[in-house]
Amino acid sequence: MAKSKLFDSVAHLDVIKTFNSNNKFFNENEKWYKDEINKTLKEIKKSKMAIEINTSGYTYPCKGLFPSLWIIKQAKKLNIPITIGTDCHFAHQIDFKLDDTIKLAKNIGYKNIVMFKKRKMIKVLI
Repeated sequence: MAKSKLFDSVAHLDVIKTFNSNNKFFNENEKWYKDEINKTLKEIKKSKMAIEINTSGYTYPCKGLFPSLWIIKQAKKLNIPITIGTDCHFAHQIDFKLDDTIKLAKNIGYKNIVMFKKRKMIKVLI
């Protein structure tokens, strides 16, 4: 996907963990998994894409952000821009954990999130 240059942002980068509570299927700390994520992040960086931090993972058995915190930190080290989403389907979900996620992004060192207009990346101060 990153190599195609058809997309501006990657969402649900680690959706594979959705039903992996208690490391039922794999352990995120295993070398093979971290290596694959790091290779993917490098391709995202080369393609000048952003990654989405999405709060909907809190509603699934994994009970956490997509992507996991360690992946967001790695993206920051690579200066990969972020966008934030909630996947809301109802008005009461529109800001689901949004304030907490913005605080987390700031704590990691992000000063901006990005949005897109006609495929142009626009930085927004947080």
